[in-house]
Amino acid sequence: MKRTSRVLLALGIAAGLVAGAEPAKTAAIPDRPEQLHYPPLRFEVPDAAAYRHVLSNGVPVYVVEDHALPLVNVAAIV
Repeated sequence: MKRTSRVLLALGIAAGLVAGAEPAKTAAIPDRPEQLHYPPLRFEVPDAAAYRHVLSNGVPVYVVEDHALPLVNVAAIV
């Protein structure tokens, strides 16, 4: 009996949350692709000298840290 009441309580809470939720607001989609407008793109070329390091064996490497995602990308050009 106790388990049944817990299940019914959980279902009641879930139903209340779903009933009270509002649908997400969506932006109007234009009829034609030509009507899409984007803000101007701002990009500045980074200074390569700021990222250049020389290893102990004389090989120059470029190290750019980006802590936005925990990814590692290694590219070797020989």
